[in-house]
Amino acid sequence: MTFSTAYSVNAGGDWTVDGTFSQTAGTTTFTGGGAHTCSGAGSSQFKNLTTSSQTINAGSCDLRISGVWIHGTAGIFNEQTSTVTFNGSGVQTQPTITYVPQLYNMTINKSGGTMSTRVWTVTNDFLLTNGAFDVSSNSSFKNFTISGGTFTAPAGNVNAAGNWTNNGGTFTSGTGTVTFNGSSAQTIGGTSATTFNNLTVSNTSGDVTLSGVDATVNGTGAGALNFTSGKIITGVNTLIIGASTSTITGAGTGQYVYGNLQKAFNTGSGQTFTFEIGDASYYTPAQLANFNVTTAGNITANTTAARHPEFMTANIGDKYVKRYWTLTPGSLVTSGYDITATFVSGDLVGVPDTNALIVQKYNPSTWSNPASSSSTSTTVTGVGFTSFSDFFSGNGGTPTPVTLSYFNTQRNGDSLQFDWSTATETGNVGFNLYAEKDGELVLIGLPPPRPAMSVSTCTRRRMGNWFKSTMN
Repeated sequence: MTFSTAYSVNAGGDWTVDGTFSQTAGTTTFTGGGAHTCSGAGSSQFKNLTTSSQTINAGSCDLRISGVWIHGTAGIFNEQTSTVTFNGSGVQTQPTITYVPQLYNMTINKSGGTMSTRVWTVTNDFLLTNGAFDVSSNSSFKNFTISGGTFTAPAGNVNAAGNWTNNGGTFTSGTGTVTFNGSSAQTIGGTSATTFNNLTVSNTSGDVTLSGVDATVNGTGAGALNFTSGKIITGVNTLIIGASTSTITGAGTGQYVYGNLQKAFNTGSGQTFTFEIGDASYYTPAQLANFNVTTAGNITANTTAARHPEFMTANIGDKYVKRYWTLTPGSLVTSGYDITATFVSGDLVGVPDTNALIVQKYNPSTWSNPASSSSTSTTVTGVGFTSFSDFFSGNGGTPTPVTLSYFNTQRNGDSLQFDWSTATETGNVGFNLYAEKDGELVLIGLPPPRPAMSVSTCTRRRMGNWFKSTMN
C-alpha cells in the first residue's frame, strides 16, 4: 500500500509503515513526550522531518529525507539498524551530533545541493551514489562505498573501520588522512582505484588488502604512509607512493607492505629510501642509499621467501639466504646506488657465515657483482650497482646439484631397505645405488628416469627390486 501526501503530518505516537509513505511537500513532525518507535518493512519518504525534542528509536526502518531535518533541544535519535537516505535536490541540513550522534546505514543520493558539514559517524554501511558530500574531521565510517557523486575529505582525519569500495565515484582527498582502524580484515577495492593524501593503517587484529585495484598515496610529507598496527597486502596489485618527497613511518614487525610497493623519485644525487616490504610473516625491507637518479621515474619492490630460481648460475654455494628481493624500475635511470636488504634468521640455509655474505644482482641469464659487499647477522649490503633486478645473497661458492638430508639402511628379511631424502635437487634425472662386493662397486639397479627438475625435497625408498618415489 502507498500513502502519498503533499501536506504536513503530525505523529504523536509510534510510526509503523509496511508499505510506502511518500510525502512530496510539507513536514512530518513527531510531537508529544516520551519515545517514538519506528517499525515495519516498508519505506518512509519525508519531505522535511522534525523530530522536535523527542527520542526516536529507529528500529530497522527505511527513512528517506529530501528536505531538512530539524531536532529540538532534548531527546535523541537512536539509529539501531535503520537506514537513513538523503535524496533531495537542494540544500539539506541535519541536526547536530548532540541529537543525532550516529547513523547505522547512511545513503546519499542527491541530484543537487549540499549537506550539513559536520562530524558524521556511520556504524555499518555508508553509500554515496550521487551528489556532493563534505565531512568534518574525525568522521568515522565502517563500510565505505562511493559509486557516484563526490566525497570531499577534510583537512584532518577520516576513519574507516570496514571495507573501502570505489565503484566510480570521486574521492577528493584534500590534505587529510584516511585511517583504516578496523579490528578485523579490511579491503580497499571496487572498480576504480582510490588516491589518498595520507594513509594510516591502524588495524588492531587484521590487515588491509588491495582487492582488484591499486591504491595511491600522494601526500608530500613525512608519514604520508603510516603504520601503527597491521600490514597492507597488495596481492598482484600495487601500493603506489606517488610523491618523491613522501616517506613511510611506523614500519616494523607486523607493520609493512606485503607485496608490491612502488615509489616515485625525482632526479638528484645521494637519495635514500627504504622499501618497507616483507612476506606473509616477516618484515624484510630493502634500503637504497647513495642513490643517484639521472632520469626521474619510479621503482616497484617486493620480496620472495624462496631461493632464487636461477641460483645454480650464481656464485653462491649451499649456504645462503633463502629469500630474494626484486626491484623493478619504471622509466627511472640511475648512475649508481647501494642496497641493504634485511632478512630473518629463519631465512638462513646451511648455516652461512653472516659476516661473509655477498649479494648478487640477476641480469637475464647472468649474475653481476657489486663493487663490494658487507653483511651483519640480519643484513647484507651491495655497493655500486647501476641497474635493478633481483638480488640474492649467501656465502660465495658453487651450489651442489643434489644435497642429502639423510640416508638410512635397514635389513628387511633377505633384503636391504634404503631410505633417503634430498633437501634440494637441480637438474637431476635419477639415482644409481652401488654395493661393494669383493672390493668392487656393483650397481644395484636404476630407478625410473625422470625429467631434470628443481625441487625442495624428495624422499625415496628401495627394497630389493622395489622402488617408490614421493615428491614433497
